[in-house]
Amino acid sequence: MKELNIRKVAGMTAAGWMIIIAVVLFFSYLAIKIIPAYVENGNVVSLMKSTADLGISQESNKEILKKFQTKIGFARMTKLLNKDNYRIEQEATGKYLIVDYDKKLSMFGNISVLIEFEHKQKL
Repeated sequence: MKELNIRKVAGMTAAGWMIIIAVVLFFSYLAIKIIPAYVENGNVVSLMKSTADLGISQESNKEILKKFQTKIGFARMTKLLNKDNYRIEQEATGKYLIVDYDKKLSMFGNISVLIEFEHKQKL
């Protein structure tokens, strides 16, 4: 009679590999769609910091906003930031440039992701 060699089965089936590949591709797709929004956000923050570095806290709010708008124009972010997205607020500790905006990203068909950004920079 033949002896049966019982050995431990190791490895993953093709279906298991397909599931892992699908999950990796899904998260890669999300990263490809979302990361550019955060890169733009980094540019907005650097615009705010460069505006604050001008030392313009003593100027009028209108002049400060005008200089910030000029920087937005040079950075070609006029589609991203309009006049409703930024303002100057006076607080006890000084003036602050506040930028808040939303970025809506289309993912799959009628599924979208809304990312809300809000930053506050002391002038």
